[in-house]
Amino acid sequence: MNKQRTRKQAGQVVVIVALLLIALVGILALVLDGGNLYLQRRRVQNAVDAAALATAYRVAAQASDATISATLIEYAVTRNGADAASAVYLPSNARVGGGSIPPGTNAVCVYVTHTVTTYFVGIVGLHSSTMTASGTAALSVQSRGCGGFAVWAHSQTCSNSIDWSGSGGVINGTVHSNGKVNVSGSDHTSNGVCEYVTSHDQSGSGHHITYTQVSAAANYPVNFNMADYQSGGRAAQAAQAAGKYFVHSGNWSVSGSGQTIPEGLHYCTGERQHQW
Repeated sequence: MNKQRTRKQAGQVVVIVALLLIALVGILALVLDGGNLYLQRRRVQNAVDAAALATAYRVAAQASDATISATLIEYAVTRNGADAASAVYLPSNARVGGGSIPPGTNAVCVYVTHTVTTYFVGIVGLHSSTMTASGTAALSVQSRGCGGFAVWAHSQTCSNSIDWSGSGGVINGTVHSNGKVNVSGSDHTSNGVCEYVTSHDQSGSGHHITYTQVSAAANYPVNFNMADYQSGGRAAQAAQAAGKYFVHSGNWSVSGSGQTIPEGLHYCTGERQHQW
């Protein structure tokens, strides 16, 4: 009788252990495979976001279809580990890499796929999981020049990156100085914020200017090389075609009363711009 009870209890223990093992495998599958799938999902999303932004930037820069297609693979596959990537130009839905960019293209939609090998979930037959993601990046034309900036002084070494004198000056847009701003004279008005990095001084009377301190910026308002602004460069050619390209030889100094800086791209050949 006791032997039968012992055998029965032993059989029950085996069943319980088996159930516990199944539960343990399930927990491991949830923790390891679930965590890995989540991380890989984020990786796929990062890949599609990076590729969408990079290809849209190439479209905005008027790159060729071949260059845009290579950029798509570089940012989705090479840099971010996706298995495959494709994209279409919007609104035409023409394939990126098809040989041409349709007129009127204003966005790029990117699709990526990535297959992940599972660990414990493979016991129940799910040996891999294929993830897909899509993302769209639209092109936008800034309505006020370079992001709303009317004046951008890049130097951090001049005593005054911006020195505004005279009287009655008006600036439509934001002013940025990577150094100091010095305002003198009278009745100057800025219809945007005046940003400075190191300090600002204001003397005289009747000024209407709002100041704010910001961190130094290295690559804004646009990520062009200096050669792009020089005569013959891509930015210079675009501005020249619109009749808005101006070259200032030597140090550019604009002072006095009633001075107006016309809208457009102003290229200064001197080492610094110390007044406007």
